[in-house]
Amino acid sequence: MVDSCEDCGADFFTKWAKEDAGYAAIVKKSQRQSIYSIQDKYVKQIGDLNKQIQALEQKRDAEIAGVLSAEQKQVLALIKKIREEEKAEDAETAAASAGASAGN
Repeated sequence: MVDSCEDCGADFFTKWAKEDAGYAAIVKKSQRQSIYSIQDKYVKQIGDLNKQIQALEQKRDAEIAGVLSAEQKQVLALIKKIREEEKAEDAETAAASAGASAGN
């Protein structure tokens, strides 16, 4: 997580602009510093709230796991393992494709 927009740079602005309603298409370079300042003003609060959300999700998941039987927990663990393996394979495939594209 970025602690400050001074740490973000142009790459962060480009990513943020693409994700947030196309700002890159309309924002002038002179406006970017103002936007960085606005982002910087909220980044700590948003980060703190994201940590709270993550903690609540973990607490919720632990409570849900408490309802499951031992067998259900084993099946769930297997499902999660398979999904993680599939995600890793997808990442490897994407990396290989990107490498092949870069070599052209």
